[in-house]
Amino acid sequence: MGAVGSVAILVQAIENELVVELKRTCFLEPTFSLLDPRKLVYVREQYIVDADGLKKAGFGEFPDGNYWFTRDFTEFETIWYDPIPVEYSADKNTQLIRDEARCTQHGLGVIPIVWIKNLPSADPNAPDGKCTFSAGIDAMIDADYLLSQTVRGLRYSSDPTMVLSVDEYQISNGLTSSFTKDASHAIALPQGSDAKLLEINGTGAAAALNMWQALRSLALEAMHGNRAHGDRVSAAQSGRAMELMCLGLTWLVGRLRRSYGDCGLVSVINLITLITQKFPDLKIAGQSYGELQAKNISLVWPAWFEPTFGDMQTIANAVQSAKTAGVVSMDTAVRMMKPATHVQHVAEEIKKILNDNELS
Repeated sequence: MGAVGSVAILVQAIENELVVELKRTCFLEPTFSLLDPRKLVYVREQYIVDADGLKKAGFGEFPDGNYWFTRDFTEFETIWYDPIPVEYSADKNTQLIRDEARCTQHGLGVIPIVWIKNLPSADPNAPDGKCTFSAGIDAMIDADYLLSQTVRGLRYSSDPTMVLSVDEYQISNGLTSSFTKDASHAIALPQGSDAKLLEINGTGAAAALNMWQALRSLALEAMHGNRAHGDRVSAAQSGRAMELMCLGLTWLVGRLRRSYGDCGLVSVINLITLITQKFPDLKIAGQSYGELQAKNISLVWPAWFEPTFGDMQTIANAVQSAKTAGVVSMDTAVRMMKPATHVQHVAEEIKKILNDNELS
């Protein structure tokens, strides 16, 4: 999630079964409404497939070669077209021929595709959103190149090159002779000569690793990632402390929750309920639920980090003090305890509390 600019989810009923399919947006050409840029009015799916692929898909026998597979999604039907050779696409007058045997009428009044944009981009009318990792790609390429060079240098150091500071005529057999570099072999050189091993020192490797750490931190900061190291945390942290430590990450995930949750998952649920109203006998995961109604659908997200026992004790003491002082109501007190109790229905929880008080 976030590696691409957009995601398309196709929801359709096939043989009375609900089928949800994730489509590759690089093969889709969407058309959005001018009045509402979030509403799809037309989607064309088109990509190249060979004759063998058409045969496996049930299109029959075709001569060897590449063909255009084309399918259109409208608000009332799904239109299939006969495959045409790729070379015919150069002719602008080539007309697509409908495959009436595969065309279907769904009559939903909406496109059966939910188009999700990853992150808000500069152009709201663009089909693709902003990539999550675009800001850190260049830094990670530099880091990968740096590690490659460092590893290569360390490998060279494991088998260093011998350097002799001596005239060639003073060495028996000249410079073509090979030297064995181990403790059991000694090299006799004339007085005043020198022998060294050409290798990288530890300072260069340490500097390269420090540079890699800096590039990693830069990439994580650009992508709003978490730069904290788990091995550097000496003691358990509270949920609030962890949330503040990962503030950039939670900010990014909050934006992704809106894109893939409120604008994605909720739209998929609404589309599924609309399909069940058109096809009441539709089966979802093998079961039939009849006509589903979508009213006031919303998503409930948990806390970013689970509160520790110390956090829950602090919250409980604060709520009890506020309730005893009469500055908060029972409803507000229950809502204040939600991070620790994960209560979904406040009214039902209040009824349970009152019943317990009566029994006691």
